Amino acid sequence: MALDLTALTQACFEFALATTSVEDSIDHMLARTKVDTYVAAARQHEHFLLERGRDPNLLTYVVRYLTQAHAIPPLSGDLVWFNAAIDVMVDLACPNSLLDRTHEQLIHEMELGFEEARRDYQV
Repeated sequence: MALDLTALTQACFEFALATTSVEDSIDHMLARTKVDTYVAAARQHEHFLLERGRDPNLLTYVVRYLTQAHAIPPLSGDLVWFNAAIDVMVDLACPNSLLDRTHEQLIHEMELGFEEARRDYQV
């Protein structure tokens, strides 16, 4: 399975744009300057996903989720936050470590949240 780099780049542009304060031509230019940095950060997980037999386009889905659910102007250019958010999302979708039963309640609560999200999809 191959990463659709065009889709990832577009998702990163939308994230960069969503984290700028005002949508005008200057902000579009500023957002474009950040896109390559965001794409490179996301692609750091590509090899891991491929090794695990997972779809690397998960990275695009993660960036789209972050854009819709968390992108706000104070995050503009905050690569530390962006990297940490992608790390967590990739680890949730493709666990990199073994968990023991002490995490069962967390996993259960996450499953409930996923079920709720599916019921509440915005059309």
